[in-house]
Amino acid sequence: ALERGFGKNNYVSIHAGEDRHIVRILKEIICEYLEEGRAASEAIVGFLVQELFARLWRLSEEKPDLIEYGYQPDNKAVQILNYIREHVVDCTRESVAEHFGYSGSRISNLLTEQFGKSFVALRNEIRLEMIEEKLNSTDLPVQTIAEEFGISNQTHFYRMYREHFGKRPREKKKDEHFDSNAGGL
Repeated sequence: ALERGFGKNNYVSIHAGEDRHIVRILKEIICEYLEEGRAASEAIVGFLVQELFARLWRLSEEKPDLIEYGYQPDNKAVQILNYIREHVVDCTRESVAEHFGYSGSRISNLLTEQFGKSFVALRNEIRLEMIEEKLNSTDLPVQTIAEEFGISNQTHFYRMYREHFGKRPREKKKDEHFDSNAGGL
């Protein structure tokens, strides 16, 4: 739904009421909001929301039959997006077009129509998300990881990364910092 932008019937519903983890998280979020004056309540809710979305994502991958779309994405556009994810390092609009038997402009139009973003924007977004995942799971140098995902111009990479995440690679956002001296012991 987020990739489609705003519009009528633009939602994704995941029927997860039977999942005990999701029910627990929702109860904890409600309790945090209802109990006034609790220390670190905003931070805890933030972490719970992150966990909630991670659990929903996992559930949607493991049990796709629980998902209901307000719109039906074009199957070919989804196939193209998946192909881009699988070949993100070296795919070009032309190589994707050739693989699917379309022209480059048809690929661009289809992706923009279905996801509201150009081929390059989608490919870069996928690259950046994969890079961020690798940065969080390894100590390899930033430049090495960027090059592994097909981005050799470091100036361009740092600009794209900052625009997408609002921070430099491996830098924590201000709201991600936890002041260990707060409420000192």
